[in-house]
Amino acid sequence: MNSVDELEVAKRVGEAMMCNDKAAQALDIALLEIRPGFAKMSMKVRADMLNGFDICHGGMTYSLADTAFAYACNSHNMNYLLTKKEKLGHWLELGGKEETAGDTKEKVQSKGE
Repeated sequence: MNSVDELEVAKRVGEAMMCNDKAAQALDIALLEIRPGFAKMSMKVRADMLNGFDICHGGMTYSLADTAFAYACNSHNMNYLLTKKEKLGHWLELGGKEETAGDTKEKVQSKGE
């Protein structure tokens, strides 16, 4: 496949993903650029995204990064699975324990219904 075809595939994959990406839509994430192996996205920080210190919650920042990474990985029209696929109705639990100052260990569990 030549680079023009690969770019077209990436653009079509990005458009298709964005049409069904409810999380990205809820966060008002916009796809600015996509090409094979790369995606650039943006998100405006809203009041409901602020934490107790009135700065953007780290989870929001991570959601933007995770979304861009997913689009970049899937831009080749291949489905990469890096984590367990959580579905609607599953409960996620997270525990964090500080081992030493500034070093946290986290564990994520999911429970399907």
